[in-house]
This record gives sequence, structure tokens and C-alpha cells, in this order.
Amino acid sequence: MRGSPFKSLLALVFAGTLCAPLSAAETTQPAEGALEVFTLNNELTHWTGQGLRDARGRVVVPVDTVEFTRLPGGGWLSRAGLGGELLDAHGKRIAGPFEYIEPPQPSLDAMLIGTEGSPLLGGKGGLVREDGRVVAEPVYTELDALEGTGLFSFQRARRTGAMNAQGRIVLEPLNDSVAAVASLLAVTRRGQSALFDRNGKALTEFRDGVDYKALEGSPWIRECIRPVGEHNGVEIVDEPRCRVLDETAKPAIPGEFAEVDYLPDARRWVAIAYRKAKGSDEPAPRYVNRTVLLLDEAGRRVAELQALYIHQTQAARLVVTVATSDGADDREGLADRDGRWLVKPDYDRIETLPIAFAERDGNKAPPQFSTLRWIEGTRSDVGVVDADGRVILPMAEWQVIAHYPSLALYIVKLGDKTGVIDSTGRWRIPAKHSDIAPNSDLPAPYVMFSDTDYSGRGEDRDRYTLYDLRSGKPVFAGDYRYIDPQDSYWPMGFNAPWPEFVIVAAERGGKHGVIDMQGNVVVPFEYYNIDSPDRWGRVTVYRDENDEKGRQVDGLPPQKAARLRDMLSRQIREQQAPVSSVHAPYAGRYVPAQYTDAAQVQAAAQRGALSRPVAPMILMDASTAILDLGMIGNRKGPALDYLEYYCERDNGFDILMPGADVSERACVDPKAPRLILQAAGEEEWSCITCKDHGLPERWRRTDPAPNPNLP
Repeated sequence: MRGSPFKSLLALVFAGTLCAPLSAAETTQPAEGALEVFTLNNELTHWTGQGLRDARGRVVVPVDTVEFTRLPGGGWLSRAGLGGELLDAHGKRIAGPFEYIEPPQPSLDAMLIGTEGSPLLGGKGGLVREDGRVVAEPVYTELDALEGTGLFSFQRARRTGAMNAQGRIVLEPLNDSVAAVASLLAVTRRGQSALFDRNGKALTEFRDGVDYKALEGSPWIRECIRPVGEHNGVEIVDEPRCRVLDETAKPAIPGEFAEVDYLPDARRWVAIAYRKAKGSDEPAPRYVNRTVLLLDEAGRRVAELQALYIHQTQAARLVVTVATSDGADDREGLADRDGRWLVKPDYDRIETLPIAFAERDGNKAPPQFSTLRWIEGTRSDVGVVDADGRVILPMAEWQVIAHYPSLALYIVKLGDKTGVIDSTGRWRIPAKHSDIAPNSDLPAPYVMFSDTDYSGRGEDRDRYTLYDLRSGKPVFAGDYRYIDPQDSYWPMGFNAPWPEFVIVAAERGGKHGVIDMQGNVVVPFEYYNIDSPDRWGRVTVYRDENDEKGRQVDGLPPQKAARLRDMLSRQIREQQAPVSSVHAPYAGRYVPAQYTDAAQVQAAAQRGALSRPVAPMILMDASTAILDLGMIGNRKGPALDYLEYYCERDNGFDILMPGADVSERACVDPKAPRLILQAAGEEEWSCITCKDHGLPERWRRTDPAPNPNLP
């Protein structure tokens, strides 16, 4: 059960400036001018808190684990989890708290509220206005915003209707479905469909076989009517008749089309003109080129191509598929937005070349395209061209798997072997490996290949090799059956340099061990198995298959392990600590009472009570505790740990120790090992079980502001 927060004054940091704690009088003074959101972060525990302050920097709404959204009228939505409340422009609550509330959408003047969970997942929904007025009580099922219309759909007796942001029903619940199509509504009733405006007025008649679709990247709607029925006992076979409509359901561009689509990057229409049926009951040939039109946004003809179809790819380039005169397989080419050929349609396939995993985030390099031509069976020639059609890699019998734009390198498979080639065609890593290793999602410039031998001539085996792409050389020598460089054990906000602190789990000679990125053995190759590292680079090793508990050892060399923990200790002190609040009453940074100043810490280090002149600390947010206790000389508990669960009580909290069940069961288990902390005064805490672990019994919660001078 979450306890009541211990009342205290908080010191807050605004834009990196250390501020003194605010008095109650200061925090209740009226705000001056428009309020602004300020955000505090602690990346080690993934904690983020927000508050509101006025133009003079005075806190109007204290920091909490909430997210503030400014509303168009100047008020605020404060959300914690799925629930939240509304504040006026001065930070005063005017509505809520609500069990469920959705942030406003740009086209909506009301917010969706709910009880019993989300209205789309079995809950009941209603609407609240920015001024705090509940205009629709939460009694509707399937209440959902109709994006772009300013309306909400709802259900009553399994029939669908729509209401506006004032809670007024504009479309009675008589319909099979109501869907947003651009700024209009596509309404289906008894199997027929029509377009309605946002006031509930019908703009088209209900008809059979009509389909409405919003065209991505535009305000327009495509209406297609498909022929239905029979003529002289024969089913009518005809092309659909399509138009492009604006937000009044009037034609946006002239003409009727069998197919029409909008290409937002190219800002072009691609269309095939509609032709009336000629009385035949046979469909038009499917694999014959048609006149495909490229139109500008006003519907004016830019170009026409004889093709089967056109689709847009990156950089406003168009892949054009054409039928061959001999009826063989289709061919593809690459054109620009005006229909000019960049690559003639001589290939079986043209597609965007994938970016290597290591460079996908933030990549802004122009796309490149692979060109493929089948030879026989599964054999093919592949080349690479740039966005202007210039050849980078000529056609050859290989597969181009991925591209490193920053290095101008390509992973290539030649036959059944894989390697790396540069843009001039020179091999950086010869094609001698079976494949890219399955766990090779590594930062550039590293890549890992695997080799398999299941020939039956000897022991089945896999071999892994890690390369530096810059040199094309292996990072370290050795015959490893398995290699797994791991850095995901770091806390989310712990900025340790890569690859210095990478732990490389490996298998050699049937035994498991750990090496570093220089190939030095850190954990000897003498174990049956090794678990992945914990948060601080410790691995659990198992002697044999009967060793169920294993033993924990450092996965880093001693000097690196010490440096890692020193970096973490500094970061605990130098980062903004989580701030205690209604939703996280015990968040903060805790230090033993006898180590609150540098002189005490220095004296303790000199007499041997501390192994280094750094104060022990516990860092906590709403659900996570980080223990930094490794400098305590005679401790019996953990030196350093990251615990994603602790137990709250009315007057304190319990930090579960390693060995406790990581669930709510541990909170009520009297035998679960734990540190039991109880409030003993203003920011003072007593720990009634710390002595059992060789830890101090009296603790103090410190100012949460970043402070590199903390002892």
C-alpha cells in the first residue's frame, strides 16, 4: 500500500540553477504571467518529474511524477499514468482527478474521460471541456475521437453515433459504423455508405458498393464505386469508378479514374483513367501496360507512362512496373516525380537498400537502391544505384544485404559466403563467412560474422568473429564458438564509453568465459554456463548442470570494474535526484547521518570505516532503488545494486535485498531479507535492520538538486 508522503520542503533545480527550498508562502503566491513547465530528470532510475513555475521562477505547482500538457485556452492537463486532472491558467485544480483522461487532440475542444479503464477496452467514456465542465457524463461505450473532425463516435445498444465537443449528439446511434475520413464522416447503415459533414448533414446519398478513403498526406478523399448486380443473368464486370473529393464532397480534381492515389513526398497524383465497360463479361487483361497519368496537385497532367503501376519510394522517387512485350515477367525502373527515367525498366526488382542496424537512428543520407535481375532459378545479379540513378556497385552475382552510409560500406553475400565491400568494389572483409551473426546488432564500426559446419565430417560447430569495419581486421584473435558483446546491462542513463565497458561472453572448447574487447580473459573458460550481466557488470557462473545457484563474479577486469562504480557514484551525486511527491513519497537521495559532510567522510576513510572517501548513498524513485554501499568496510550486504521493486508502508519503506522474491509477496513475507526504514523526523530515517547487514542505522534524505560537492 502506498503510504502518505512525509511532509517536507523541496529544493528544486530550474534550468541547471540551484534554488533554495521554497516556503509555503512563496508556493501559494499568485502566479505572475503565463506559467511554464519545468522538467527534472534522473536518468539512472528513469525518473522524470514536472512542475509549473511563473515568470519570476517561483514554483506554482510542485514537481510530481506527472506530465503537463498546455491547453489551447491557457489551462493545463496534469496526467499521472492513465488518470489526471485539469488546472486553470494559474495552476489551480478545476476538474478531476479522473480515473482515465486522454490528452487533447489538435482538432478537439474536449478531452475524453473514463471510468473502469479505457472506453475502448470495456470502460465507460465521457467528455470534459478545458474549463472543467463535464459535457458528457462517462456512460458511453466505445467512445473514441474521430481524428480530424472534432467529433467523437460512441455506441448505444451496439449501434454507432457521433457527438461533438459540447456533448451534443449530431448523429443518432442508428449506424453500423461511423469513421473519420479526412475532415468528414463515412457512415455505413444497413450495408450502404454515405459521406456526412461534422454537423451530421448528409453530403452524398447512401449507396451500395461505395468506399471512402482518406488519402495520406492530403486533405482529400477518394470515393470509389464498385459495380454490383447482374445484366442478362451475367455478373457485371467493370472497373471501379473513382473520384477525388474535397472537404465539401465536391470534386477536388477533374475526372473519373479506375485507380487514383496521392504520393505526398512527390506531391503528385498517379491515376488511370476510367473506361466504361464495352458490354463484354470478361475483365480487362491484367498484365498489359496501361496509360498511367502523373498529375500535379491541381489535377494537371505532368506526364504519362505506359506501365502496370507506380509506387512511391524514398526521396520522391517512383518505382515503375511495366509489362514486357513478350508477356514475360514484369520489369521495374526508377523515375523522378515528373516521370523522367533515372533507371530504365530493365530489372526484375528495384527496392530501397536497407541501412545497417547500427546506423538507422538519425540517418539522413540520401537513399540508395538495389537493382536485381534474375538469372536462373534462385540465382540473380544485383547492383546498387544512388537516388539519381548513378551506378555505385555494378551488377554481379551477389546479394547486397545492408549499407553503412557513414563508411560507404556494404554487407554482401557472394554465393553462400558473406563479407564487406566498399563503394569502389574492393573487399574490406573477404566473403568467407557463413552469415552475419544473429546477435550482431552492434554500434558502428563493429560487425560480427558466424561460420557453421554441419557437414557431418566432424563435430557440429559454430564460430564467431568480431570485426572492426574501419580496418577490416578481427578485433581479437581466437577460435570462439560463440561471442556475445553486451552493454545493455548499463542503467538507461549511465553514459559509459563504448566499447571500453563491453562485456564479451564467449564459448571456447566447450566451456564458457568472459573476455574484453581486446581479447583479454576476464572470467576463465572453465564454466558450464554464464548468465547475462546484471546492472553493474557482474555475471553469474555455473560450474556444471547441477549448479543451480551459481556464483556471482565481475565481468569486467578489476580496474574497469572499480572505474565503472566510481563513475556511477559520481553520477548518483551529480544528477538531479528524484523528488518526493504525492505519487512518489519516498523518492530521493539518502545518506547515512554520520556522513553528511566531507570532513566526516574523510575521517571515516582515514580510520578504515570507508574504503574510499565517498559517502554511501541510496537513490530511489517511485519504484526503483539503487544502492551505492561498496565503500563501507564491514558491510554484510550488497555493495552496489539496482532493485526495481521496494515496499511502501504508511511510515516508511522496505528495500528488498538480493534473495527476496521480486513481487508483492515479498512485501508481506516476514522472512524476506530487507532494509526497513522508518520516518524518524524531518527528513530523518531510522533503519531497524541495517545493523544486521553491517550498514548504518540512521539515514538522512538530502536536497535532491544536482550537487557534485556531495561527500
